[in-house]
Amino acid sequence: MVIKLFFLPESPPSRNALMALNALGLEHEIVPVNVFSGAQKQPEYLAINPRGKVPALQDGDYLVAESRAIACYLCNKYEKATKDKLYPTEPQARGTVDQLLYASENISDLIVGYLDIGGVAFGSSVTCEAKIGDMHKALGLVNTFLGSKKFVAADHVTIADFFCASPIIMAEELVGFNDYSNCQAVKDWLERIKSLPYFDKTHKEGLSRIGKKYKDKLAINKAAAAK
Repeated sequence: MVIKLFFLPESPPSRNALMALNALGLEHEIVPVNVFSGAQKQPEYLAINPRGKVPALQDGDYLVAESRAIACYLCNKYEKATKDKLYPTEPQARGTVDQLLYASENISDLIVGYLDIGGVAFGSSVTCEAKIGDMHKALGLVNTFLGSKKFVAADHVTIADFFCASPIIMAEELVGFNDYSNCQAVKDWLERIKSLPYFDKTHKEGLSRIGKKYKDKLAINKAAAAK
C-alpha cells in the first residue's frame, strides 16, 4: 500500500514531512487538505489527526501526525543502512538531531512572530518590524548550531536541517529577507539546503503559493492602514 501524506503546499510543516519522503526516495500519494475551507476540522480528517492540523501520514493501517514525528518515523522504518543517515541511530548523534528538532520549533516561532502570518492572512496586520530582532535571534541560534559544520547537526544533511531551514527560507520568500551580514555561515548553509536534489520538488510550488497569498494580503492591509 502506498504511503499517503495529507498535505497543504503552503504549510511549512507539510513540506518538511514531504522533504523526508523525497529525501528517502519513497513512493507516496499526496492527499490535499484544504485548510482554507476548513477541511482539517471535518470529522473525516479529525479521525486521521484529532488535532485538526496538517500534515498527517498513513502507512498501511498506521496513522501518524506532527511533521517531526512523521520525519522520524519514515527514517526509522525506511532509511537504509548508510554512514551519513538523515536520522542517525548512534545515540549521541541522534540526540543532537533530536535536540535540534525541538530547537527548530523555537526558531520557527521567532520567525513566524516577525512575519505575523496569521495576522496578515486572516486579519489586518502587517509584518511586525518591531520583532526583526527575533528574526536575527533565530539566525543567531542557527549560526551557533552550525559552528564550523556544513549542516546543523553534522557535516552531512539530517532531518534537523529541514526543520531549521524552512522558516528562514519562508522569510526570504515572503518579505525578501536577505540580511545575513552577521551570519554568512547561515547563508552558505541555506544554499547547500537549496541545492539538495529534492528541494525544488518539495518546496517550489508551496513557497510560491504562500508567498503570493502573503504579499497580496499584506498589500491590502497596508493600503487599508494608510487610509
